[in-house]
Amino acid sequence: MAQERSAYWQGEEQSSELIVPLAGRRFKWFHQTSGAGLVRIGGQYLPRRTVVLVGSESVLIFFALLAAIVFHFVYFADAQNYLSQSSNWARVALVIVLCQLALWYSDSYDLQGMGSLATQSARAVRAIGAAMLGLALLYYLFPGLRLAPGIAVFAAALTLPLILLWRFSLGTRMGAMRPLESILILGTGEPGINLTQEILKRPEL
Repeated sequence: MAQERSAYWQGEEQSSELIVPLAGRRFKWFHQTSGAGLVRIGGQYLPRRTVVLVGSESVLIFFALLAAIVFHFVYFADAQNYLSQSSNWARVALVIVLCQLALWYSDSYDLQGMGSLATQSARAVRAIGAAMLGLALLYYLFPGLRLAPGIAVFAAALTLPLILLWRFSLGTRMGAMRPLESILILGTGEPGINLTQEILKRPEL
């Protein structure tokens, strides 16, 4: 039995969840239902593929920034010295957060449009452009947040093709590995109609 202030995992055959006791109540922060393709984070359910995309693309943006820093300083020792300062890591994290916010609000994680590479390209270009505009505004208002000149622009140029290649690869792999399942909905009442409409609206499930 875990102590009252500790977090612990509770697993069953079909699900796993992270439970955090809070003020005498059990708060389920993370809940994953196997086979359903949904992950619960806090009080919101997200498709598993969306969570994978957000996490993996954050890593891609991070490595694009590292490559841009190395390219900017040419010599690895200079880049290492630049990254040894904790304030520069905070600046890198700021760029990643802004890029992810731009991708999210440009509907780049809307899985219904994932099948079209042209749609994904347009959304990614729009998101990266919005992130660069946001960074330019922040850098103008708060000059202390700036990375070294040219790093953000070069990282943006790297991030765009990396994201598109990753999504194309992931979409092909997941499409090939996804098992085909037949669903039979009995009845023509309102609950059955609502369920059918929800499935048609959310093909990622």
